[in-house]
Amino acid sequence: MSLSNLASEQQGAVYVPLEALQIAPSMDVAEFSPALHRRPVAVSSDPERSTIPQHHVATIGADRIHRLAGKGDLSLSNLTSEQQEAFYVRLKQLQIDPSKVVAEISPATHQGPVIISSDPERSTVPTHNLTILSVDEIKWLAGNADECFTSGKMSEHHDLPAIDPSEIVKADPGALGAEQNRTLDMAMRAYIYGNSARVLHWKNAIEKHRFPTTFTVYAVQNICINASNSPLLIESVSGGNIGTLKVCEGGWIKATANGNLTVQKMIRCDGSDCKSC
Repeated sequence: MSLSNLASEQQGAVYVPLEALQIAPSMDVAEFSPALHRRPVAVSSDPERSTIPQHHVATIGADRIHRLAGKGDLSLSNLTSEQQEAFYVRLKQLQIDPSKVVAEISPATHQGPVIISSDPERSTVPTHNLTILSVDEIKWLAGNADECFTSGKMSEHHDLPAIDPSEIVKADPGALGAEQNRTLDMAMRAYIYGNSARVLHWKNAIEKHRFPTTFTVYAVQNICINASNSPLLIESVSGGNIGTLKVCEGGWIKATANGNLTVQKMIRCDGSDCKSC
């Protein structure tokens, strides 16, 4: 394999992915150029169509696929391939680098309540803040899809403002009274967590007075809670991504703020020992 036109560091960078992709250097193609090939250079899993010879690995998990694609070295072997893929999709949605995902939170790593907060001084779980520009973006990140209500999966249960938003739209930002702020927050909750079509006429008022805003996100591979580190307390409006959540004897979850917590696998354990569950 001739790499003489590359610096030594660049040559090493070629060999590392070859090993990860399970391709022997002897199987590497030396050159493709107009002198050798006149038709389009095609890369395909179909060997009869592909110009470049392909190599196949028989069995590969989703976590390894993402490592090969540069998406982080996470241990998600206790999840199915579909759950692993869903975990990575949610990571991308929350704009969290896989290298920033917390590996484990359990009684062995933390005693006392496991707190999720936008305040880094208070939060047990490292969180990240996103700048959100629209109410539709926050609904997509952490709300309920309108389809949940139109399909009948969820029932309409959010209070709706009894007034027209025109006066609030006209008001200068920061000039709303207490009652106007309460009404605006009611409309925003109904938009994000309910069927937004019911308060669509409030969208301009919501975005004028509540956006841009910051939104807290976090991700943990594995969380286990029992009596010694409960509750798992969600106290900030947030969006979370957890691979496996174990709730052992004495463990409980408390939410004092709205949010969306995605868990790929949730396990209820009869005993209090996270390791034996």
